[in-house]
Amino acid sequence: MTEMKTQALDMRLLATSFRVTYADMPLLIKALAVVHEAYVAAAVEAKLIAEDEAEVATAFSQAIKDGCYHEFFKVGVYAGIKATLLACFDNAFEHYAKKHLCADKADHLCQTMTACAGVNARVRTACHLAYRESLEKVIASCEHFYSVLSAKACKFQDVVKPARVGLQDHLPITLADEFRGYACALLRLTSRLKEDRDRFNVAAFGLNDVGLPDGNDALANLALSHLSRLTSQAMLLPSEPFDVFVAGDTELIAHAKIQALSNLMWRIARDLRILCSGPRGGIQEITLPAVAPGSSIMPGKLNPVIAEMVFSTVDQVDANHAALVLAQKSGWLEGGSAAVMPIKCFMDSADLLSRTMDSFANLCIKGIEANVDHCADLAEQSLLCAKYIEQQCGKDAAGKVFDTALAKGCSVKQAALLLKDQLPGLDFEIFGHLFKGL
Repeated sequence: MTEMKTQALDMRLLATSFRVTYADMPLLIKALAVVHEAYVAAAVEAKLIAEDEAEVATAFSQAIKDGCYHEFFKVGVYAGIKATLLACFDNAFEHYAKKHLCADKADHLCQTMTACAGVNARVRTACHLAYRESLEKVIASCEHFYSVLSAKACKFQDVVKPARVGLQDHLPITLADEFRGYACALLRLTSRLKEDRDRFNVAAFGLNDVGLPDGNDALANLALSHLSRLTSQAMLLPSEPFDVFVAGDTELIAHAKIQALSNLMWRIARDLRILCSGPRGGIQEITLPAVAPGSSIMPGKLNPVIAEMVFSTVDQVDANHAALVLAQKSGWLEGGSAAVMPIKCFMDSADLLSRTMDSFANLCIKGIEANVDHCADLAEQSLLCAKYIEQQCGKDAAGKVFDTALAKGCSVKQAALLLKDQLPGLDFEIFGHLFKGL
């Protein structure tokens, strides 16, 4: 314990040279406290510690989860994420135990808890809990965002507008169609994130630092049972222990799906920026809420700051994915990744994207209004409406109408009226139904 305390103090002296410390990863520290609490309950059940010692150890775990004693974790992350992080945790625990127990009991408690599990067993398990909670946060934001998109789709069901392919006019659709498209993609990605979340249910209990059994299976099984209770999920022991410490594909794939989600947010933000462009020279099919009004010399101008915030978030998530991929290559042989970047990048991406999605939904999507008449005018002006004439009168007739509309700068409907005598069989009521109930 003294050696670990000295190590933590030495690293704290160097923390000022590294802006990122373990204290910047509260979710991982909280996860480590949950693992600690599971082992405390197991140690009591195995009669390794007394009830009063267990009360102190459990109270410490709760204090850590409440955000206390994080000053012990202000150590630069340059040394990796395993032994150094655990040294910080055990140092804080020793400090707490000595405040609430006599010296002999405090020493006994700290030594017993340290001997319960190795570094990898505790830290790797905590990483899985942190990954899972990070994904839970993103999934909750996805479900909220989906509900907001669905509500808008219902509201815009009768708003007819032109579709666009490569920014070129196309057949009329409804604004609801676009929002349903976003919602469908979001629902699919949410389902995939849930699948990845459920893969982070492996506890490395009962294993030493190279993945071999540590000879304390009974205590490991007790701790596993208590961890399942504390997390309300069925935690499992690894089917191949060595793989738990070396492989990083699970978090890499999960983060790739977070990146895919961020790119969906980018697409939605990009589309909304184009659709609200104006107020005079742009598309102006929709109006975004005035979160940041334009300058006094440009009345009516709205700065789409929430959409632009999404762009910045996506840039950061993309950068985090690149860093995560590189960091996964930092390990050697049995040690797996030696860098702090995989877990740091993962948690940062999940937290940033979750908060961005909530702001995007609440401050932007909810307040969108459709410029109904303008949308209908643009839809009617689309030259691709000639395709409806093609269905009734053939390709040649449709081509004549198209060319006339283009030459005279009028709508397809107006061009069809001009060529009415040349369009036998054309039911002009199609133009009355074209923009209703699509």
